[in-house]
Amino acid sequence: MKKSKLIWLTIIPFTLLLAACEEEATEVNQGVHFSEKTAQTSTSENKAEEKVETKEIQLNHNVNFKGQTIPIQTTVAINPNRLNNWLYTVPTTVELGVKLTNDLNNLEINVLNAYSDVSLSSKYAKYNGLRQDSMNIDYAKTNNAQGIAIDKDMPFSIPFEIESVDNSEQFVYGWNGYVASDYEYVTEREIKRSSNGVNLNIVWTLGIKDKQSNRMFATNVKDTIFFESKRPKE
Repeated sequence: MKKSKLIWLTIIPFTLLLAACEEEATEVNQGVHFSEKTAQTSTSENKAEEKVETKEIQLNHNVNFKGQTIPIQTTVAINPNRLNNWLYTVPTTVELGVKLTNDLNNLEINVLNAYSDVSLSSKYAKYNGLRQDSMNIDYAKTNNAQGIAIDKDMPFSIPFEIESVDNSEQFVYGWNGYVASDYEYVTEREIKRSSNGVNLNIVWTLGIKDKQSNRMFATNVKDTIFFESKRPKE
């Protein structure tokens, strides 16, 4: 019995030493913080559903095109319950939107592609940037290869349905280090001990049609939004 206790006493300090020596990331980038200060309340409604309250953040971009400024506004809306406490082991839906804030007489703006991904933010190099889920939808072949039109009164929006980490083999294998043919699922508490939230990366590819020449050009609008997660009480 004494020998067994001695073994356990030896293992415990060694385990703590390994945790303390986890390699830290050289640089941890975080996007715009999605918090109560930056968000505003909005309500979405579907005829078949009840009204759902969300928190929305609006980001303004000025795209330069041949000496002309194109004012673009992007939006991200989310359930208030996720606002300051991102949950990894349950699905989360984020509504992404884009529109013009002022119409332009000589240009037409179209959505050609919507890309987004969610990745872990951690001070540990092993976990920082680990992807939870991603979305990539191409609209370039719709509307006679013009994409989907947007203007001041008609924005475009799409839900990004983010799967839980338990449904992502890539995440679970990455978390466990790709060292075994089988793997164990990670827990919410385990992830929150080693991370402080996630970055939502969004890229809108927009087509710019010059009405005078009838030529189509393209540009990108990018956003990175940070969602915080609460550390578990030990």
